Amino acid sequence: MASPRQSSLRLVFLAGSITRQFKDRISVFFAKSKRMIDTIMIHVKDKAGSVWRDNSNDVKQLGYNYFVGHIGNFRITEYSDCIELEGSLSRYYHGSNWRMRYDDIKLALEKLERETGLDFKSVDNAYLQRIDVAKTFEVKKPSIEYLQLFGAYAGMFKATTTTPKGETTGLLWFTNTGGRQFNIYNKLAERKDGYKVIDIDDNDGYFLRFEYRLMNRTFIKQKFFNDLSPYQLTKEGTYKELVKQWQDFYNGIEKLGRQVFLNVDNKESVSTKDIEKLTAEAFRQLFPEKYNAFIQSIKEQGLLTERNEKELKRIEKQRGQDFSFSSSNGLVNELQGKIDRAVKECLSH
Repeated sequence: MASPRQSSLRLVFLAGSITRQFKDRISVFFAKSKRMIDTIMIHVKDKAGSVWRDNSNDVKQLGYNYFVGHIGNFRITEYSDCIELEGSLSRYYHGSNWRMRYDDIKLALEKLERETGLDFKSVDNAYLQRIDVAKTFEVKKPSIEYLQLFGAYAGMFKATTTTPKGETTGLLWFTNTGGRQFNIYNKLAERKDGYKVIDIDDNDGYFLRFEYRLMNRTFIKQKFFNDLSPYQLTKEGTYKELVKQWQDFYNGIEKLGRQVFLNVDNKESVSTKDIEKLTAEAFRQLFPEKYNAFIQSIKEQGLLTERNEKELKRIEKQRGQDFSFSSSNGLVNELQGKIDRAVKECLSH
């Protein structure tokens, strides 16, 4: 019969073995799970060993020591003192921005290093100037029914993209410098424009893409307190932080289409002015596209001064104190569930 000490040692050994197996499985699962990294831009200081011009079939010399060309979908610009590469890692490695997996990031960077002869490993030599975090969701309704439900993001500008026929295909929020952006758009519009969208070409559903973009070195350093080398995208902590920023930005966008209720708890009576304000806010929530079109129309006619536009935005922010809102509508709830599940899947690995 085994002694208590021997039994204890066996249990410890067994527990350690199970723990190692569990960690190994988690590591493999994390490596194989889909990633949300898309377009990046790399700035490389040291051009020694560069062979990208030998491997590109469309090199153009645009000036003295100034060359432009492509390796795969990566656009490469060579200056006298540096080289910049910009493109989608997932499209470069797989031909699709849906199939990127965690371990593919490292493999894609290694492939790009081989084809260009450049070294990305040291942040002193190569740092990121752009990072896109993106996710595409299949949704239940046509894209416009969701796009019309998104309002302002505090401190940022908002632009609408449309087709030549005037159909809304996307929304873009951006800083005045363009350094940070968030884009929500109809993914199938790319297919209709002749741009091949792998994985959804044979689908008859509706698809929305959500892209969070850090567009320059300054914003990347602001968010991570330092430069990031391309290979830091393979670090779990860096990736999870990017996904968290993606979620936080989406959550910060004003959601419209909600029911509006007047707060009457502290009122002795309801005035006609209260009813007018309630009606105006209800219209803004229930018909956001018509409301935005009206505001744009009077701006273009010169009927809404800059001063009055600022006052209008102040009033819109103030309305939260005067009214109560339903939590959201069904379509907003649908998207929120998809966003939260995507983040949970990422942060739990």
